[in-house]
Amino acid sequence: MKIAIVEDEKIHQEYLLSMLEKAAEDEVITLSFNIFESAESFLFAFEDEKFDAILLDIMLNKMNGFSLAEAIREEDGNVPIAFITGEKDYVFDGYKVDACGYILKPIKQENISQLLKKLKEKVSSVEQSITIKTKEGIVNFYESEIDYIESDNHNTNINSSKGVFVSGNKMSQWEKMLSKDKFFKPHRCYIVQFNCIERIDKKNILMKNGIEIPIARAKWGDLMKAYMDYRRKDYK
Repeated sequence: MKIAIVEDEKIHQEYLLSMLEKAAEDEVITLSFNIFESAESFLFAFEDEKFDAILLDIMLNKMNGFSLAEAIREEDGNVPIAFITGEKDYVFDGYKVDACGYILKPIKQENISQLLKKLKEKVSSVEQSITIKTKEGIVNFYESEIDYIESDNHNTNINSSKGVFVSGNKMSQWEKMLSKDKFFKPHRCYIVQFNCIERIDKKNILMKNGIEIPIARAKWGDLMKAYMDYRRKDYK
């Protein structure tokens, strides 16, 4: 588990690290850490790097922990966030950013152990993101954000809820990268996400955004079977 810690006091950084390492040893969890001394330095790294969980001190200089959490949520609605604070009064504010825990100062080992267990459970249930190099820069996507992939000469277009991005990935790379139970390649130029399909007929897929995607004749049977298997999960 890769954890980002945003804490501006050196003594608290070291104390928190030692307790996390002790808790990880007890729980048999492999941890790695990136430590940031300001919200600004974290946000700079967050553009290109992803973390499994983020621990934020509330009382940071300039941008405080809550403002930082709101900025994180604008980019990532899923990553687990926990706060470190010396004030109990701040606890209820965490609901606004879906915080999964609080550590009150002075930090106690038992509280760190409980938080780590919670983070482990949260991380295992969170949809994992994929990091793609695009012409617009490095972009993190959750699979649920990708509507369909379209081949475009030597590039591929990522049509997503975030917008359209151009990638140098080949279709064969996308096929290996995306979950086979959520995506299907109905045509040599397209890969679609099942959850974004509105209707399927004999020749085309109508996506929920109104786009029609062609179906290769040899793919129709496999498409229908895979789509029905996907939909059956909704009723289990």
